[in-house]
Amino acid sequence: MTLALTVRKFICGVPACSHKIFTERMPDFVRPYARLTNRLLQALQDVGVATCAEAGVRLAPKLGMSVTATTLLRRMRERSVPTPDAVRILGVDDWAWRKGMTYGSILVDLERRCPIEILPDRKAETVEAWLRLHPEIEVVSRDRAGAYAEAVRKGAPQALEVADRFHLLKNLREHLRDFLLRKHTLLPEAEEVVSDAIPQKARGRPKNASSVTPPADQEKPLFRKMSASLREYEDRTTSQTQVTLAQERKQASRARRYACYEAVRELHQQDFSGREIARRLQLSRHKVMQFIQAEGFPERVPSVPKPSILDPYKPLILERWAQGCHNGTQIYHEITLAGYTGSEPLLRLFITQLRKQQRQEQVCVPTSPALAACKELASCHKHKFRGNGISPGVYSHW
Repeated sequence: MTLALTVRKFICGVPACSHKIFTERMPDFVRPYARLTNRLLQALQDVGVATCAEAGVRLAPKLGMSVTATTLLRRMRERSVPTPDAVRILGVDDWAWRKGMTYGSILVDLERRCPIEILPDRKAETVEAWLRLHPEIEVVSRDRAGAYAEAVRKGAPQALEVADRFHLLKNLREHLRDFLLRKHTLLPEAEEVVSDAIPQKARGRPKNASSVTPPADQEKPLFRKMSASLREYEDRTTSQTQVTLAQERKQASRARRYACYEAVRELHQQDFSGREIARRLQLSRHKVMQFIQAEGFPERVPSVPKPSILDPYKPLILERWAQGCHNGTQIYHEITLAGYTGSEPLLRLFITQLRKQQRQEQVCVPTSPALAACKELASCHKHKFRGNGISPGVYSHW
């Protein structure tokens, strides 16, 4: 569709003027040299922001607008960003341009609940430079990242630093999860004690709940068997001499899944339906059907490691490690000079893995019997001699 406009032209009679002809402007309707009206341009920008380019191209024809993906992106970039007003309470956090590779910083006005700036990286210098331009900031909410703490101390020393609700709850959830993983064998018994102590009226169940819910004495043996299975698996896993925290979490998670698997198989052999099994064990029907249809216990497939921002610098780290440099801070400064832009905790995690691998490769040299006897003689405790079946008088003649 073509829209023809009839406007007035004005000619300047001043010879020194560089612009001779002036055309009447219509700023409320169309911009100068524009090929779209302001209303159509605003509609395309709204569609692009709400749906992204490819989805917007599929939606626009249904709204009577024909546009390509590149044009939609170009119109979105032309959209002016309003200048933020004075910010009193600022939220700072990192976000991923590409997860595990490139990160930036997002600044949010917590009073208005809207983002006001996106920084290209999460370096302390970048955030500090932005904070110096806004001395009106009174409170900064951030996570525990050291770069942001340094940026706030230098760029906004007048601001009060606080931890936001998300990171507080996240830390609390992680500690609670670790505690429950260590005490997972006691959870079924604790559930039985609590369920017996709470009256039926306080549980919010209907009066005819007995018709849909089995009596407690029918469910207790099942939970006891699950608890016994958990303890049996725990006894087998604790026979190892040293177990890392990550291995302990995996073993505890597998023990819980295996106990649920045995409980599902047992109820299925008693001709219970999948819906009834899911209701009794508080599991999803999908998980119950997965356990029923499996020929054996379905082990979890190990996840494929994702690419990391540290990958290009691992050869340099391994080279320095082989040369005898095991100081994480020194290696961090060296790879930073080489172009590394990630965090130091990510490097320390990789160095911790190297230390564990080094300890596993070390061969334990057995102590000779003579040295062991000398150490035992030096301690000179009679109860040790008797515990080893050797009389103290034997050592007195040496």
